[in-house]
Amino acid sequence: MSINSRKGDVESELAVVAPIIEAARLAVDQIKSDHLNEIRSLKAPPDAIRDVLEGVLKLMGQADTSWNSMKKFLGNRGIKVLKSLPMCNGGR
Repeated sequence: MSINSRKGDVESELAVVAPIIEAARLAVDQIKSDHLNEIRSLKAPPDAIRDVLEGVLKLMGQADTSWNSMKKFLGNRGIKVLKSLPMCNGGR
């Protein structure tokens, strides 16, 4: 496969993914500290929240994905870290 052909394939894939990434970035921009505090106050998270936080912690290289670890992450740096991810700040 030539470089130009591969470049075209990658650009086509990016055109499909770019709107999804932008929607995710906009959604993350809407997260407020109060939202995270509300989640942290739960005795146990709903499955969907637990699944998302588990994925985020694993992506951040954190092996401990217990609820206590998730609450600590949300309290210490959660929103700042989420907003600093390249997909959430346009690579800035």
